[in-house]
Amino acid sequence: MIKWIKANKNDVCVFFIYVVISFCLIFFHEAWRDEAQAWLLARELSFVNLIAQMKYEGHFLLWYLILMPFAKTGFPYITTNIISWFITSISAWLILKYAPFKTYKKYLFIFSFPMLYLFPIVSRSYCLIPLAITLIAIFYK
Repeated sequence: MIKWIKANKNDVCVFFIYVVISFCLIFFHEAWRDEAQAWLLARELSFVNLIAQMKYEGHFLLWYLILMPFAKTGFPYITTNIISWFITSISAWLILKYAPFKTYKKYLFIFSFPMLYLFPIVSRSYCLIPLAITLIAIFYK
């Protein structure tokens, strides 16, 4: 493990800085109505009722299914932000490791506004976008 960290120390340091900054930003974000609505629907509705409700919602079902176990088991509301942060952090690491760009371009992208605020902090299904695109780019040759 130590050998691997030494071999990837620049990426590990940049990733650590990214994770710390984005996690700190969570505590300065005020919840918006649609973020809270997704959490409340995942908490209050059964799976069948949630599927029926989807025709009125702006987010797709996968986001509610990700939120549902946490909402139903009584986690606090900030968990939605932590889930978004965690998913985007995975995306950031995959970009740092597998993106075929020059190192400075990867770092600039990781610290861009969408990757530093919109995807990890605003608790919406948008956090799944960089993960999906990155996984598609990795697995689709």
